Amino acid sequence: MTRDNIPEIRTYSGSSFTEITFSLDLEKFKMVALDQDILAVFSRRDVEIAACTRGVKVLVRGEGLSWKPTRMRI
Repeated sequence: MTRDNIPEIRTYSGSSFTEITFSLDLEKFKMVALDQDILAVFSRRDVEIAACTRGVKVLVRGEGLSWKPTRMRI
């Protein structure tokens, strides 16, 4: 997290969008792979983002998350 790369900026003429990707430094966290608990946390955050951002397409591993708004009662 202390190392960064120079952003890669290039001309694009297709439809407008923002793509966010990241690569976790598993070695820094002394991990070989992501375990099921971590993947579950990431999946939950993906669903929360899809639910909270109307009109934004959220893709996980190339597949879209569909979310139909529901009324929440507290």
